[in-house]
Amino acid sequence: MKIIHIISRMPPPIANLIDISVNKVLLQISRKIKCDVSQLGLVTEKLLSAVENCDADAGEWLATIRDFEKCGLDRAAFEKSTEKRLLFNFVRQWKPKTVLEIGTFLGHSALVFSSALTKAHKDSGNCRICSVDVVDVNDESEGYWAKLGQRRSPQELSYAVEADAVIEFVQSDSVRFLNECRERFDMIFIDGHHRATTVYQEITLSLSRLNSGGILLLHDYYPFTAVPRNRKIIPGPYMAVQRLCNEGVTFDALPLCTVCETRRIPTSLCVIASRSDSRRTDYPSVADIE
Repeated sequence: MKIIHIISRMPPPIANLIDISVNKVLLQISRKIKCDVSQLGLVTEKLLSAVENCDADAGEWLATIRDFEKCGLDRAAFEKSTEKRLLFNFVRQWKPKTVLEIGTFLGHSALVFSSALTKAHKDSGNCRICSVDVVDVNDESEGYWAKLGQRRSPQELSYAVEADAVIEFVQSDSVRFLNECRERFDMIFIDGHHRATTVYQEITLSLSRLNSGGILLLHDYYPFTAVPRNRKIIPGPYMAVQRLCNEGVTFDALPLCTVCETRRIPTSLCVIASRSDSRRTDYPSVADIE
């Protein structure tokens, strides 16, 4: 922990270089895992539409923010979060029924998913989110929420927005959970430990937990061609994907973009789907967007 603290206080370019170097060494000495992409969904027109239009409509998102505000969450924090808005719009349009989230933290993404899924399946009501974290996120002494000044635990927030029937919180190490889980999901959102070796295992194991046609969604995916000069990044997810590509695994990484002055600006949210002949090849590199 002392080493991590020292690195965090270094200038971003130096901290990034050290972090990348450490992750590279750890990846090189970690064992190769067999990877099966047979269940991974293709880059279809439906998926492309959800990716390309994830910043198109703000009406339902604003209504969702008002619901969150009623249960005591900071409205401004959600209004300023580009990535939460894109998560909501993407899920709302792509319409998965079952979502696995790796890394609960404060429970905000789980709430975003629950709102988007509930709206997408309002007729059937058939949707579910399983949110996994290595700590008991709902415990006051162990969870992150109390330490960071949030008044309610993730579970209490789910009750407040009437999403408790949709969201299940599970305490488990992500790799252990993926190894032991027998349930399959339409989408798996990987936003947990972020160390390259861990993300490599999470991606490989997640591919075997997808329903046919399912996709992965990564957070903090920063291609090195777009590393912000003056900001500390998290290199693990990109390095894990690159290792899989070097091992011969083929898929497309499609960034979710925000639209600014008619330009599509990528975020660190990235959809992983199987390649197809109809795939787009002109997606921009991921930029420094919050």
